[in-house]
Amino acid sequence: GQKEEASSSPGLSLLFSQQYLAILSSLWPPDRVRTGMATCSFLFSALRSSPLVLLPVRRSFAVQPARNCLLKHAASVALSSEVRVLAPPIVEALHSAAVEGWEGLLSLSLKRANFSPKVEEGQGQADLRKLVHVLSRSKVLTSLDLRNCELEEEGWGLLSSSLSHLSCLRTLDLSHTSCGDLGVRALSAFLPSLVGLRDLALVGNQIGAEGSEGLASGLTCLKELKRLELGMNWIKAKGIKQLTGSLRCCFTLESLDLRRNGLAEDAAAAVAEVMQACPRLTFLDLSMNWFGADGAKALALALSSTCSIKQLLISQNELGPQGFLVLARAAISSTILTRLDVSKNAIGKEGLHLLAASMSREGEIEGASQNEEREQEEGEDEEDEERQQQQQQQQGHVKEEERGREKEGEENGSLRSIDLSENFIGDEGMEHFMQAMISSSGSRSLEHVDLRINSLSSQSLHAFLLHAQSFPRMRSLDLRGNEVSKEEKSKFTGLLTNVTI
Repeated sequence: GQKEEASSSPGLSLLFSQQYLAILSSLWPPDRVRTGMATCSFLFSALRSSPLVLLPVRRSFAVQPARNCLLKHAASVALSSEVRVLAPPIVEALHSAAVEGWEGLLSLSLKRANFSPKVEEGQGQADLRKLVHVLSRSKVLTSLDLRNCELEEEGWGLLSSSLSHLSCLRTLDLSHTSCGDLGVRALSAFLPSLVGLRDLALVGNQIGAEGSEGLASGLTCLKELKRLELGMNWIKAKGIKQLTGSLRCCFTLESLDLRRNGLAEDAAAAVAEVMQACPRLTFLDLSMNWFGADGAKALALALSSTCSIKQLLISQNELGPQGFLVLARAAISSTILTRLDVSKNAIGKEGLHLLAASMSREGEIEGASQNEEREQEEGEDEEDEERQQQQQQQQGHVKEEERGREKEGEENGSLRSIDLSENFIGDEGMEHFMQAMISSSGSRSLEHVDLRINSLSSQSLHAFLLHAQSFPRMRSLDLRGNEVSKEEKSKFTGLLTNVTI
């Protein structure tokens, strides 16, 4: 009888069959939530051992009987809200449940909440204290997302102290909370307690050299850290040098975001050291800094060494033609790097011309070296014929192994994507680009080329069509923002059946 009653309520037939319940409030209009929750309360009691997930939280959660019933019967709950006005009722419900001994908070996302003491009648600080109490009782919390929340200095102290209880926490996002140096130092004091933390995001928090020093002391204890986001701060060369020693200890680090941090040539050596020291680092974002041509040389040396970077984003770094040349050469010769973003770097046609000439010279030198070896072999005396045969056999084995390694590198790690957008290379630069890639055999692995806003015309499409066979894996050629009409693009799309233009 209860089952039939449940299935007649809106949305309940879907819920009854799920082990992991997903309560979408859109299934329950606000005017029916009160009766709907009363009807299905037995259902939550019956499935108390199963996790209950609320995603997303909308205005129906503000109805007090609904949220109290959910938290009363749920073994664990994941809450997510981007609506500022919902933060107080969510915190109130969690606090009430925690006071009664409930410890089932699994994941919490409260974006844009206002915990500032400037809120009328101190409501913001009161809500923050309630949240801190909830966190102190959350034994199974694995994810905490407080992006864009308004926190003052006092609030950061309260919040940081609550983190010492979250030993199960895996993801922590405190981006755009204006913590500053004082806030991040308070946070760093409790980072050693988060032994299982894997993702840490502190984007856009006005962190400088002083905050970097404090953060460095806390990072050394995070042995499982995989992703670190420090973009849109102001750590500069001094800050990155302080972080280098700690990052060297993060052997599991896979992704590092350092975009827009005021990093220039004097920070390049420290960044290069991190690139070489972190054996699993595959993603590095250095966009919107000031490395320039000289800084690019240090980064290129790191790419050419035992570096594990697969994706390097270095747009808007004032590289110029020379900086692009050294980075592009390292990227093309790498058997690991798959993606290179050098957009908005004032490369121009000069940079592509330098690259084409460089790749062509390398090809000529390699060909001359091979011819010299053949001539030397032909000029050997007959008395040394047996020795020559042995040497040739050994060389053959070595070359075969080298070809095998090259083939493996092409299949597993060659450059597949390059972003050259907004560099104004023109049609002449496009010709040089194709020449460079073909000369270096880099064209065989390329799948995507971004050439937006580069003053290109249909001439570049004609040139690519002539060399299309040299780009067997090409799947996408982005030409938006150029002088190529839709009619011309559609005509070439018909000819290049495997390439999206």
